[in-house]
Amino acid sequence: MKEIPLPKPGSNRRYDPIHIIENFWISIWIGASRFAHSSWLRYDKVLKEIFNWKEAPSQSTYSRFFNKFNMQLNNEIFIGLNRWFFEKIKITSVTIDLDSAVMTRYGEQEGSKVGYNPHKPGRSSHHPLIAFMAETRMVINSWLRPGNTAAISNF
Repeated sequence: MKEIPLPKPGSNRRYDPIHIIENFWISIWIGASRFAHSSWLRYDKVLKEIFNWKEAPSQSTYSRFFNKFNMQLNNEIFIGLNRWFFEKIKITSVTIDLDSAVMTRYGEQEGSKVGYNPHKPGRSSHHPLIAFMAETRMVINSWLRPGNTAAISNF
């Protein structure tokens, strides 16, 4: 992680980017599904002791940190991370499963369009395409497409 060009902190608190990511991963593992849930770690004395944290970042720290990511930075970071990961697991063959879903959107999210939406017909949505590696049961790539995209588009 130290070799990856992670966004640098800009606030006076200056959490180390690796600390932010570690806290974020742990919050997901304990059930967080929103940045607001990540604040659970701020009050968990046991996890702080296990991971040797003085304190955990706030919801706004996560938001500011992840807002610094863009397509170029994602490519710089995640292509290298994926390469490192797959070199470590030594898989000789790969089965890729592709799946799409419909995510209903409320408001004016960028890229959302009215299209096929079985749960909320006529609502804006995104139609992500997700690639999974069967051997590791991991997402290996995803693409957030507009809601008016057909399920088979851009496979």
